[in-house]
Parts: sequence; structure tokens; C-alpha cells
Amino acid sequence: MTNRGKKQETRGKREAEDLQALRETLAPLDERCPLPYALKGEIVMQKAGEPSHRSRAVPLRRAAACLAALAVIAGSVAASNMLRSGPGSDVSPQTTRPAIDEALDEVSMGNYGALEQAFLRMHARRESEKRMYLWGVDEMTMEAEDMTWPEGMTWEQTMPAAETMEMKSPPMDRDPAEDNAFNIAGNEAADFGTTNVQVRGVDEADILKNDGRYFYYVTSNYNGAGTLYILRALPADGMKVLSSMAIPGYRHGTELYVQGDRMALVYTEYPPGGDVCASVQVYDIGDREAPKMVKSFSQRGNLLSSRLVDGRVYLISTQWANLNFRVMDGGAIPEEDILPRVYNNGEEVLVAARDIAVLPGSEEPSYLVISSLDLLSETTRTENAAILGAGSQVYCTSKALYIASQQYLGIVPLYGDSLARSMPMQGGSDSTRIYRFSLLPDGKIQAAGQGEVPGWLLNQFSMDEFEGHFRLATTARNGRGESMNIVNILDSDLNLVGAIDNLAPGETIQSVRFMGSTGYVVTFRQTDPLFVIDLADPKNPKVLGELKIPGFSAYLHPWDATHLIGVGPDGDDRGANGNVKISLFDISDPAKPKEVSKAVVKNCWTDIQQNHKAFVLCAEKGAFGLPLQGDYGVTRFHTFRVQGGKVSLVHSLRGPDSTDYYWGWPLRGTYIADNWYVLGSTGAIAYGMADGKPAGEVKF
Repeated sequence: MTNRGKKQETRGKREAEDLQALRETLAPLDERCPLPYALKGEIVMQKAGEPSHRSRAVPLRRAAACLAALAVIAGSVAASNMLRSGPGSDVSPQTTRPAIDEALDEVSMGNYGALEQAFLRMHARRESEKRMYLWGVDEMTMEAEDMTWPEGMTWEQTMPAAETMEMKSPPMDRDPAEDNAFNIAGNEAADFGTTNVQVRGVDEADILKNDGRYFYYVTSNYNGAGTLYILRALPADGMKVLSSMAIPGYRHGTELYVQGDRMALVYTEYPPGGDVCASVQVYDIGDREAPKMVKSFSQRGNLLSSRLVDGRVYLISTQWANLNFRVMDGGAIPEEDILPRVYNNGEEVLVAARDIAVLPGSEEPSYLVISSLDLLSETTRTENAAILGAGSQVYCTSKALYIASQQYLGIVPLYGDSLARSMPMQGGSDSTRIYRFSLLPDGKIQAAGQGEVPGWLLNQFSMDEFEGHFRLATTARNGRGESMNIVNILDSDLNLVGAIDNLAPGETIQSVRFMGSTGYVVTFRQTDPLFVIDLADPKNPKVLGELKIPGFSAYLHPWDATHLIGVGPDGDDRGANGNVKISLFDISDPAKPKEVSKAVVKNCWTDIQQNHKAFVLCAEKGAFGLPLQGDYGVTRFHTFRVQGGKVSLVHSLRGPDSTDYYWGWPLRGTYIADNWYVLGSTGAIAYGMADGKPAGEVKF
């Protein structure tokens, strides 16, 4: 027998032993508790035993170790959930909340020793996972051609941790005026267009701002470089560029705020040879022809989001924690090795340990950093807060900030470590962790709570706070790996008090809108079920009504107390058909929601689900507008009118350069008085609202 043949024979014996060991590990788990479909014994054995998996992908011994470890973890979570649900419960592991780790029942705030211990645990866990994933590799002699790895992919194994922190948070005393059910989603009644925000009084950064006299508009090209323009908007036939400012290519996602004579630019910057930072620059724009920068602030990491509340910019970023720290004599870790950094006017400052919270069970190898900066004052002082954690979606009121972070039971990337590798697993269970911060009157930020719910969020509109409760709509997987949807209601300490489970099984959430004590959820598979949900009793929410129509609404906007606007793909019984539909829903009878009118725009699509700020409301004239992308990427700004219980298309307005969405900058629209304004990468055009005829134009 040749050497190669002996190697194959030896490898085959080891694979048989590994398969048997894996079978013995998985069999009792299947009997004790329901595992996710992809981790069920027979499925794992089938995949592990396929020749294609043995010969070309990951060495079986290593795959067996990974799968077995994952199965043990999943089994532990499932077993814990069974104990919580009780015998005979029909609730699957994917739809129950993770068990509380009783050993982590207190938050450590301002305790550097607790932070050191958290970093030591994270470092030890990483090293342990490396050893687990590398088990047996040194014993094998594999031909280079026998190894196939996903390009640029590294992974680690995690599981949901503690669901709440034993910490009483301040009551949710949201101002009733912030309730967006009756104020048309937060837009002030003004004769000019404002940013379409989720909560009244809480501004969101955008590429276009309009103060009724001037436009502030950011354009960009492929490499991130772009230009900020300040335009005089009136009169429409006398529009003029007053000033412009170049944006360097290492800045990405530049958006802005304007309040009075102050303007703030927020962005992520990737300076050559420097650290990635989330940054804000504040300008005095008393002279619109000569803006003057008055202060700047940065914090390491990528910009997650930002908000402007009561004259203060709140900057939210995530940055990876440094696990390659030094340990000095006596076991101490130098502060500069593990504390996050911020920069006031270029001067580096470490976030003080007193402003960092170590939350129960939240030991992700990253920091979530929140800073507040007074936009109107001359001071460069900022208030900072940080936790060990991460984020993906942000919801904010005038008094509280909520940051949601998706958690994984399965495989997630372990960035920056090329040694620990594994293959991705299908059918993992997801949960969403929520961090709550109180926004105090002096700009200070205080960690105030933590909770966790099953499933994942679609976007920020999947979250809402109302009368002391926090509501979330999530999509999760059941024990068979099928999608299902859940509406969760949490109390002020982010403990679960009520939920609707198994909503529209087999479908996924496409849009959500909470309006006071009622929630509206759209799911989709082939048709669009719009669910009306009664949330008046937080402990006993219930579905009041349901409407099924072709297509689905990717965005819902309150029109008045009895009507909703829906925007999304049109469709038929077979699914979406390539058109966009604008629906007017009558919700006066919650048990019988009706689509009373619709307007269909042929052969186009919309990104409204990812970009709600492109929606422009002109409530005083019963109109609204949004850009729609048509054939060959050409974009038009479409305006609609609601009158007499009907919605209709009024105008399709071209941009100054017939903006090509794929090759140029997205078209945006706004209005002042009786004119619509359409801005693109090369200029702006004004149109009369009544006749849709051009009323003025300016070139950049």
C-alpha cells in the first residue's frame, strides 16, 4: 500500500471514530430536549457523513468537535428553556427568553476591577475557543488541496446571556407629546419640509436639511469624497449656492443637523494610517456664505447612529475591545490598554472607568460608546458613557436611548483572529439584547437597564416606548427552523410582561408602526397581512384585526387618527410584480382594517424600508412625496395627494440630472410653501405644487 493509501486508511478510521463519538453526543440531547433543526442528531450525522463534506471542506475531526460543542450549548439552552416553560409546553427554544445567570445579578458601574476581570474572562474565552477549534488539526497531515476555507471568514461560538440586570431604572416618563400617533410621526406643522423622524422632538441626521430659507445638502461619490452645499432657497426662481465645503474621501456616511445658526456634520472616518472614528464637527453658520468650524469631537469605532435632542448631539459608536492587553506585575491591566478613547478637538482622552458599565452577562469583545455634545454652546466638554456590548438599531426619546444588539446561538465572526475558523451553521437561533440609557438634563448619560427577547428586529420602527412600557416586534425561528413573528412588551426594567407569539408563521416582518396603544405589523410571504394589535393591556396583548392583500407595505406612516399610508412593492397572488404601491388604509375599526385606496407606479422600486428619511410629508396640503427608482436606475421624485378618502399620484418630477441611482447620488425632495424642490448630485430644481412645472433651477 502506498503512503497516500495508508494516510487515507488512517484518516478513514479516525473519521469513523469521530462519527461514532458525535452520534453518542447528539443522541441523548435529542431525547432530553428539542434542538434546532440543523442541530438534530440525524441531520448533523447526515451532513457530517456526506463524502463531499469529508473530502473537500473541513477536517471531520475538527468539524465534529465544533458541531458537538454547538450541540451541547444549544442543548443546555434548550434544557433551560424547557424548565422555564414546563413539561408539555409547546414553546420552542427559539421563542423563549434566555435563562438568567444567577451569578451575574448586579451591574458594575465605575469599577475598574470589574472591567479588568471582564477583559480577563473574554481573553480566556477566546484562547479556549482557539484550542477547541484547533483540536486534532496538528495530528492530521492534510494535503493542501484537501483544505477549503471560506475566503476571509473567521468565526466564534456564542450564546445568549443574562436577560435582565438587577438594577432599577428611572421610570419611563416619556412626554405624551412625543407619541407619534396623532402628530403625523413627529413632523412639526410648518410650511416647509422637515426630516421624517420617528419621535417628535428627536431629530435624526440626514443628507438634506431644510429650515424654510436655506437648504443644506451633502453629495458623495464612489470613494466617499463629496461636497456639502448651502443653498438659498427663496425665491424659487432665484436659488443660489452660498457656499460649499469639500468632504474628503476617508469620510463615509456624512449626514448633518441644523439648529438655528449651528450645523453639525456626523460621519465615520477612516484616516490613512489612523484609527477608525465616529466624528462630529460643529460649525457656526451665522454667515451662510462662510461657515466656521467651532469644535470637533471623535470617538474610536464605527458610527452606529446619532440623534439631536434639546440642542445636544448624541453620538453612538461601536469599537472592538483590545484583547491583546498587557498584564503587569500584580495582575493589573494598564488603563490605556482597555479603556475606550475619545478626542476633544483632537486631544485624546480616555473614557473614565466611572462612566463604563459592566452589565450582567454582556461580555462581548466590543464597546458601545455614547457621547453627548452641546451643539449651541462654545464649550468643548462632552459627556460619555460606555458598556461592553454592541448595537445594530437605535430608538430614542427625549429622555431615554435604546440600543438593540442582535445575539446569535450558533456561529458569528471572531474578527481579527485568523486562527479560529469554522464553517457557518444553518438554522441558528437569534435573539435581540436591548440596552437602555437615561438621558439626563445636563447631558449626562446613565446605563439604566438591559433585557433580551427572542428574534431579530427589522429596523428602528420595530421598537417603541409608551406609558412605561417598551414594545418590540421581532422575527424568530421555531424548533423546525421556520420563521415566526413575536410582539414583545417589556416593563421599565426591560422585563417581559406580555407577548404575542407565533404571529404569521412562515412569514417575516416587513414593516411596523406603533401608534399609542395600538401596533400595526405587516408580514409577507406572497401576500401582505396587515395585523392590528391591541397593546392597551401590556400583560395581555391581542390581535384585533387582519387584512390580506397582494404585495406588502415596506413602510407605514400615520396619516391621521383613522388612516395609515403604506408604501412598498405591489404584487399579486404569486408575489411582488415589479411595481410600487401606495396604499391608504382605513383603521377606524381595528377589527376590520381596509385598504380603501391605492396608487400604483409601474416598473419601479423603493428603498423606503432602509431609508425612511426620504419620505416627505406636507400635511397642511394633504400631500407627500418620495423618490422611486425606475428602469435603468433613473430616479424621479413622486408626489401624492390624499383627498376625499383616496390617494393619487400627482407628479413625477425629474432631478437636475435625471439622477441615476446606481451611478450617482440618491435623489431627494423637500418643499417650501407652494413649491416642491428636487435635489440631485448636480443641482436643484423647484416645481410648482399645483401644476408641476419648473419654477427655478440652480447648478452646483
